[in-house]
Amino acid sequence: MKKNIFPLKKMGKKAKLKLKYKLYFAILQQKCIAIFHIGKIVVPTFLFAFIVLNFSTLQTVFFPEKSPKQQYLAQIENRISTAQLLDLQEKMKKNRN
Repeated sequence: MKKNIFPLKKMGKKAKLKLKYKLYFAILQQKCIAIFHIGKIVVPTFLFAFIVLNFSTLQTVFFPEKSPKQQYLAQIENRISTAQLLDLQEKMKKNRN
């Protein structure tokens, strides 16, 4: 999992705005998880994607290797391929007999 901390103090207004929109869409597409500190509460955005991005509370942004959706699809593919392998084994056993 890659971890990004943006140099927000060094960025200009336009750069911050661009970053804000990029982050917003990345979060909506489940490509990254942003961690916000609101008061004493740590809020990961995947709990509610429509959070209004506020850079004063933004702490870190994580970019997982695969999004949760991709991980789920990979799990399903693995299950299907395992089931297909088991079917093939059964067919081969029947053919031998």
